[in-house]
Amino acid sequence: MTVAVAHAVCAGIGLAPLPRILFEDPMFKDALCPVLAQHPLRQLHLYAIYVSRKHLPLKVRAFVDQLVEYNRMIPPWDGAETV
Repeated sequence: MTVAVAHAVCAGIGLAPLPRILFEDPMFKDALCPVLAQHPLRQLHLYAIYVSRKHLPLKVRAFVDQLVEYNRMIPPWDGAETV
């Protein structure tokens, strides 16, 4: 999905928040450049909604725990830039 958005930006369709790693990709290196870098994106939010904690299946609890842990560790190359 992200690559498709990057191709759309390269085609001149508009601006999009993209991971910084795409700027180093040989396919996009000469076509993309960061703009509006002084205006960072707002923090993304993720919500896990389930019926009740009482009798919560272990696989649902494990999935929610995995989401929480994953969102604590955002790699530096996964930050988004607007191009």
